[in-house]
Formats: sequence, C-alpha cells, structure tokens
Amino acid sequence: MKCTEEELFRQNRGVIYHAVYRLGVKPRTELADELFAQGSEIYLRMLRRYHDPLDSDDDIRRFNRITGDIVFKALLRQQQTTKRNWQKFNATPLDSLVSKGLEPVHEEIPDSALLDFRFSDFTAKLSPRDLQVLYYKYTTELTNQQIAKRIHVSEATVSRKVRHMKALLKEMMD
Repeated sequence: MKCTEEELFRQNRGVIYHAVYRLGVKPRTELADELFAQGSEIYLRMLRRYHDPLDSDDDIRRFNRITGDIVFKALLRQQQTTKRNWQKFNATPLDSLVSKGLEPVHEEIPDSALLDFRFSDFTAKLSPRDLQVLYYKYTTELTNQQIAKRIHVSEATVSRKVRHMKALLKEMMD
C-alpha cells in the first residue's frame, strides 16, 4: 500500500482536525482554519522526517497516533504562548506602547474620548489573528513583512489587518 505524501496527507487529515477539536476550537471559524493550516505543516514535516516505511494500515495508524499527539501538543503550546503574550500585552500600560519622541501624525484626541474608551472593548472586537498582529506590531519592532512571516500570512494580510484595527479604533473613539 504505497501512497504518495499528498495522498497520505489527504486520506489522514482527520488527524489534524481531531487535534484542533481537542483544543476546544469551534469548527468552521477563522481560528480553526488557521490552526488546521499550522497543524498541516507540522503533519507534513513529520511525514517527511519519518524514516520507517508506511506500507500497512497498522503502520499508518501508528504514525497518525504519534503525529496526532505531536500536532495537538504543538498547537496547544502555540495557543498557550499566544494567550500568555496577550495577557502581558493587556497588562502593559498604553503609554509604554507609544514610540518615544515621535509626534502623532493624527489630530489630538479629546480627553473626553479617552475617558469613554476601554481597551478591552476594542480587543473584544478583534479576531485571534488581529490580536497577534496587534501584539507584534506594537510590542516589537518587526516590520509587516516580518510579522507576516512569523504568523504565516501574507504581508498584505498584515497591512489590511492594521488598517482595519486603526479604522475600528477611530470609530470607537468618535
């Protein structure tokens, strides 16, 4: 039962769906799709590194059991890291996120708007991917291209998400 890498992946992608399901992520959401893509990369990387032949159904089941656990643990670790980073980001005062010595390009925000604004209300409207972009954009000195590479999306997606967040923030401040 010799299969190509692509056939084997296609026939056994349920292993990745199961790992995402074990994380408690709702199916057919942006987060589930992102985790499936990351899990697929891990699965394929493991498949390429696996040296024993996968000639029988038992061999494939054994490989999938081991790899499914690895995919789950890697995705869980990534989710925990993202959550910890996000908690650190939320605990960081907004003043420390603003670049020092640079004048704002936009008009001054009235104090009354600042009093009515709650950062948690803003972040509640963002997707998990938006939160990642927000974190990297304003807590590191990474470029959009570097952020895109780090979170496995295109540079255009990062730019679009930054524009979306700026528009949402402006809307909430008005």
